[in-house]
Amino acid sequence: MQSAQTNDSDRIRVEIRGEENPDVWNERLRQISQGSYRQTTHYAVIQRQFGEMPVYLCACDRAGNVLGQLLLLFGSRYSWGLNRRPLSSVTVPLATRLFPQCRWSDGPLVFDTDRCEEIGDLLLKKAIFEARARKCREVRAIAPLYGEVKVDYENGCGRLFSENGFDEIPTYTLLVNLSFDDEQLWGNVKKEGRTKVRKAQSQGIEIMEVNGDDNHLRMAHEVMKETAERNKKVVLSFDNFRHSFNYHFDLGVERSFLSTWKGKPLSFQRAIVFNRNVRLGNVSYSDFSREQKLYGNDLMQWHIIKWAKGSGHLWLDYGGVEPKSEDPKMQSIYKFKKKWGGELAARGNFVAKL
Repeated sequence: MQSAQTNDSDRIRVEIRGEENPDVWNERLRQISQGSYRQTTHYAVIQRQFGEMPVYLCACDRAGNVLGQLLLLFGSRYSWGLNRRPLSSVTVPLATRLFPQCRWSDGPLVFDTDRCEEIGDLLLKKAIFEARARKCREVRAIAPLYGEVKVDYENGCGRLFSENGFDEIPTYTLLVNLSFDDEQLWGNVKKEGRTKVRKAQSQGIEIMEVNGDDNHLRMAHEVMKETAERNKKVVLSFDNFRHSFNYHFDLGVERSFLSTWKGKPLSFQRAIVFNRNVRLGNVSYSDFSREQKLYGNDLMQWHIIKWAKGSGHLWLDYGGVEPKSEDPKMQSIYKFKKKWGGELAARGNFVAKL
């Protein structure tokens, strides 16, 4: 069933698509460089398993041509943490009823570049409408990031969100531009990074790609668990981690790596690949590597940059950083990520209280 909202324009309507055809929806994302994995039906499926309900919005003209689209996720702000704790099958639905939230990442996406602001505005208005209808207390959104966009839309993006009741939360990421040749990419790496890569090579550290082998997955999970414990956070159970990996690996979007020394796991890095963009996550390193000063994590970062470049990708996204934070831990994370030659980019994080 489809529901439609009447808009000011008699030429464009924004409607909810029910069970949207995955191939059609995802292929449209590949039409523009901003199309992101976190706007795919694949991402919606895995998030549904963690208690979030997807809603697919399409902006269409009179002939039914899709001019823009936006994947919304309805759940709770607390689902991420609750899913990593016991009794999540009870606590997640309860949190969703008590603290309903609408969120999305990397949208709205517009395919008619001559009408970016108009279409983007209509999609935002429809998202707010649906959030209010579901009694959400807030909407959290991340604007599109990757690739080249029309100047007028890029400059107007923050204004569009502001006019629809959103406040911007200053957040940043580091993007490595993979259009540079190998020599320039290596030159962009800070001196400390190049030194540690050479040391790791002399230490005999090896990099392997995780291919779903259960032993590799257990090594990766153990490294993640040690990192989470150091940071006083809860990690996904091994079964949930394995399910997530296998799901994404079978889709062809998961390309993750382990560094090892004499068979011992030193670090793990997850990479999600879609539309020639690589998003890094779950960077982890073992207590053993810290104690023995083995630079597997550093060697792995350079390996991923070379691999991403050689695979024809456009951007390598290091994820969230907080360059202005006074927290020593956040400063340390920023320093580590920065040394790999990424350019600081505003993430476009917005929140609207309803």
